[in-house]
Amino acid sequence: MKKRILSVLLCMALVVSGCSSVIELTSEEENLVAEYAAGVVIKKYKESKGLITDTKKEEQTNTDNAAKENPTTAETMGSENGISETTGTGSGLVENNGQTDGSTSGLPADGNAGPEDSARALEQVLKIQGVELSYLGYSVEDKYPVEEFSFGVEAGNKHKLLVVEYDVWNSVDLDAVMEVDATHAVIKAQINGSSSVNVYKTMLNNDLMNMNGSTFTPGEAKTGVLIFRITDEMAENITSVNINVTEK
Repeated sequence: MKKRILSVLLCMALVVSGCSSVIELTSEEENLVAEYAAGVVIKKYKESKGLITDTKKEEQTNTDNAAKENPTTAETMGSENGISETTGTGSGLVENNGQTDGSTSGLPADGNAGPEDSARALEQVLKIQGVELSYLGYSVEDKYPVEEFSFGVEAGNKHKLLVVEYDVWNSVDLDAVMEVDATHAVIKAQINGSSSVNVYKTMLNNDLMNMNGSTFTPGEAKTGVLIFRITDEMAENITSVNINVTEK
């Protein structure tokens, strides 16, 4: 094998150098040339059979695997602190039918508040005693009360009144006096889960915030209201109304 490879190399040397000179090698030099040539042939053979892989590709693959197994410090810290990238809209302060500042008066632990949850929040923040509140519903009006010639509140130009009604009930078999303290209450109506409108203060006797001192006979129920002044555009597209109550 060595002699055959050596013969090929000598022929190539003759072609390159011409016939002007002949290179004579010692036995030791011939062995070295033969070993080198044999190594080249074996390497090419293995590469053609897929037995030798690209070391650069292997290094890149190992690097990628190490990165997956050992994420960067920043990624690890973000995961441990519950930081994740999310899509969507929001202000970072979520209002859930009654609470915006971390207080959870009248709200369930999961934050999924409904109309009755907001009624409980109103009872707590308004410090209502002597009666119980139950949510009845809402309506959109040009004026309230709607009866003709009655003293009431009018919406005004390009506005409507959003009237949210509650059943105010004396649930005991004794006379009761309703107690209300609206001094520190902040009440807003959240419309369609986004737009927020402050409560519209009135002089109506059945405005919840004006019912302090109202008397009830045993089992008697009255209708109490919260009124919000909204634009005509908002009034035309109402799909949901939530009452948010906080304490300032």
